[in-house]
Amino acid sequence: MEVKTIYELADVLLFCGLEDFGLVPVEAMASGTPVLGYQDGGLLETIKEGVTGEFFKTEEKLKSLLIKFDKRRYNKEEIKKHAQQFSEEKFLINLNNYLNQVYEQEKKENRSTRAENIKVAIVSEPLFKHGGAEMHLKYILEAFPNNELFTAYYDEEFVKKFLPGVKIHHSFMQYLPWRDKLRQFYLLLQPLAYRSFRFKNFDIVVSLSIAFSKFVRPRRIKHINICMSPPKFLWQKQGGA
Repeated sequence: MEVKTIYELADVLLFCGLEDFGLVPVEAMASGTPVLGYQDGGLLETIKEGVTGEFFKTEEKLKSLLIKFDKRRYNKEEIKKHAQQFSEEKFLINLNNYLNQVYEQEKKENRSTRAENIKVAIVSEPLFKHGGAEMHLKYILEAFPNNELFTAYYDEEFVKKFLPGVKIHHSFMQYLPWRDKLRQFYLLLQPLAYRSFRFKNFDIVVSLSIAFSKFVRPRRIKHINICMSPPKFLWQKQGGA
């Protein structure tokens, strides 16, 4: 059975975790299923209380919500519509519109000589495995075909399969030994690696960052940072969920 079908068959999703965004509640709402969520973190932005679900902070409040819950109070189509604002398609449309606005402003101020095609330098965290940030990166690369990619270092086999044909610039970290084994120890070098990049002949720099790629320092061109959820190893206690 597909996950979407499970969401659609459920009366409600109970989400007790603390998340910086919380993809599962958004997926449930995209299927028309209301959410009872812990009142903190990213759920404060994704749940519309009384429309797409309800909040709880204490055990007593949760018990009360479960006892009184009636799915007939919620409109499935309205829940789905609310969830669409968090879709990848909506994200890319908004990003595209914003980049074009920035570019038009640059032209008005005579800081760009290109008439039509925006040349975008896209900066990512090190590329060595598939994850949520990497999926967003792929969509951004597809949205702006006149691009070049910059990253501190990358795994050649992974990039060959995941991003075939993309022109990639790397830093000195690409040549460091035992990168996989010493990744945690090399973290402190990443700000220096990203600051070493130069972006001559680009119109806009877009960094997709969960940690250090936002340390790039473009000169005299616009830098837009898409700051995503930080990696859990940077903020979560060891052994935490």
